[in-house]
Amino acid sequence: MNDKTEVIEVGEYTPIDQPANLPMVDVQRQHNMKLMELALTSGSMESLEKLMELQERWEAGQARKSFYQALPRFQSKLPIITKNGLASFPHKNGNGYTEYSYAKLEDIAKAIKPLLEEFNISYRFEQHTGDKMLITITCIVTHSDGHEERTEMSGYPDQSGSKNSMQQSASTVQYLRRYTLTGALGITVSDEDDDAQGAAEQGEQTEQQEEFYPEDRFNKNFLKWELAIASGKITKKDVIDKANSKHTLSKEQIKQIENIVC
Repeated sequence: MNDKTEVIEVGEYTPIDQPANLPMVDVQRQHNMKLMELALTSGSMESLEKLMELQERWEAGQARKSFYQALPRFQSKLPIITKNGLASFPHKNGNGYTEYSYAKLEDIAKAIKPLLEEFNISYRFEQHTGDKMLITITCIVTHSDGHEERTEMSGYPDQSGSKNSMQQSASTVQYLRRYTLTGALGITVSDEDDDAQGAAEQGEQTEQQEEFYPEDRFNKNFLKWELAIASGKITKKDVIDKANSKHTLSKEQIKQIENIVC
């Protein structure tokens, strides 16, 4: 008996018995399924494997396309989220308090929940703690068709105020979750303070200098500087130069920046 290799002519096949109004995606899907049936009937495993790879690539492409169609429509309906959270903690030297407002993660989640459901988008977080307690948060945004995108950010425990070790880690986790989520989905928070970004870009207009950098403002911005330095977006020298362009840093403040662990 002569050995023969059966060849399935993919380009020759035309789906049959397809309703005229069937969406093209479903037509293609049924077309691929018919090809797989033919491969199984022929007994050619090589042909079957190639067809399965073709089907997987096609489905991944369709999922990616669905995601990038849904995301801009989602963003076009996003509300501007206001800062309803208020942080307040005493200075370590006992002189005064630092207070600032921020958009709470639960407020962001509540505001975007209906739109996520409308456009079949969801998100989740992954968390990892590495050397020297470096915390890494990854926000994973997924479309119902299967495509996902990841946004990652890292930072060290927040040592501002009089937090214990657990509170320091929790504060950084919440901070990183807020910023990875807003970054991944393109969410705007009103009246965002961008001192850390300004230090990286060297693009903000300088303010009138005072004798020393106000302690409350320094403590407010220190975590952002720390995170920006740890992520490699800026250097310690960038932060010091930018801060000095606004207010003169004291020796103790400069030392705090120089002691940031990279």
